[in-house]
Amino acid sequence: MELTSLIDIYAYHLGTLIGNLHSLEVALRVALSKGQFTVDLEVSEGQQVDQSAINEWAYLSDLVRRYNAQVSQTHPH
Repeated sequence: MELTSLIDIYAYHLGTLIGNLHSLEVALRVALSKGQFTVDLEVSEGQQVDQSAINEWAYLSDLVRRYNAQVSQTHPH
């Protein structure tokens, strides 16, 4: 295999991985918010918005941990 095709394959799979992780993050944030969020497109720079599961800063591992805790309360083993 040529080097360029190896790089292309690597880039393709890396892009797929990043896209899947982003999709997971969005799904976890929506689930943690229990669908209770709004999107205000009229927010201007410097204006404060309410913090929620959608817009708070968190590691993906923290989101997974919180989601698992939430689900385990509603669906025990």
